[in-house]
Order: sequence, then structure tokens, then C-alpha cells
Amino acid sequence: MNSTLKNVANYSSDRVSLDDISLDTYVTTDNLLQNKQGKVSAEKLPPQGGNVTQFEKGDILIANIRPYL
Repeated sequence: MNSTLKNVANYSSDRVSLDDISLDTYVTTDNLLQNKQGKVSAEKLPPQGGNVTQFEKGDILIANIRPYL
């Protein structure tokens, strides 16, 4: 049985313009708190313009940069 994540979850392909988000709504590994404690406001938005992945309430966000996330 192949149990890779893509076989049990859907990855979002929805995008949102950086012009439509704020420091309070932007989520990055830098503003997520460990131990499921939520998030704080981001300190900055990505320097380049364009789009970022959009998420909805109830989505599970996955990061592989910090092991405690």
C-alpha cells in the first residue's frame, strides 16, 4: 500500500494575490507557534509580488522546515 500524503490529502491549488492579504492573515512557518498554539501576526510579507497559496478554515497546513511543526 502506497501511503504517501498525496494519496490521503488534497493539496490546494487556489491562489490569492499578495495585494489581498495582510500581516494578520498571512501564514508562514515564521509566525506559527509550536505545540498547536496557533499563530502570531507575520512580521513581513514576501518581498516579491504575485500570488501565494490560499487556505480556508479547517485546512491542515503542513511545513517541513521545523521539526516541531
